[in-house]
Amino acid sequence: SDPDRYRMIIFLTDGYIGNEQEIFTAIDMLPEDVRVFALGIGGSVNHFLMHGMARHGHGATTIVEDEARIAEAVEEFRDWVTRPYLTDLSIDWGGLPIHDVYPQVVPDLFAGQNLNLVGRYYGGGSGKVTLTGRLAGQWWEKSFEVTLPGRNESHGSLLSVWARRGIDRLLDGYPSGVPDDVKEQVVELAV
Repeated sequence: SDPDRYRMIIFLTDGYIGNEQEIFTAIDMLPEDVRVFALGIGGSVNHFLMHGMARHGHGATTIVEDEARIAEAVEEFRDWVTRPYLTDLSIDWGGLPIHDVYPQVVPDLFAGQNLNLVGRYYGGGSGKVTLTGRLAGQWWEKSFEVTLPGRNESHGSLLSVWARRGIDRLLDGYPSGVPDDVKEQVVELAV
């Protein structure tokens, strides 16, 4: 293991694989410097597993159902794992009233990807948000001035985007057989 590099596991499949929870548990036991990437090809790929592997392994996933796009998708996938990217990211909200951010752990950011987080806030305001991490192993920091609109502003579909992310977090690890207490939380969040 090279302390200046992340180790990578690349998982490729063209079929439906079960035992998701066992796989997620195994990935969670990997050392912190390991990243898991998942590439699925075809129409019978287990999306829950693929996205879960990437999330638990701090990696990324690509699923290609259109066989005409396989070469292009594999090339994009190769770019993710061979070009420098931001790792070990964290956000300082600078005192802004931000709550319930999903995903709760800021994922690594790979070449050509966007960082998408959703959260709630109570009341408007302005402040400086700082994103820190490592770029190709070196310390990196970027600050942004952010203005949150007041409570009277309409947020339209953003509410459902935030709720969907919260539901996904609650259901993570339960591909089937969701416990009753988790079901109640999902219903409460959906309402």
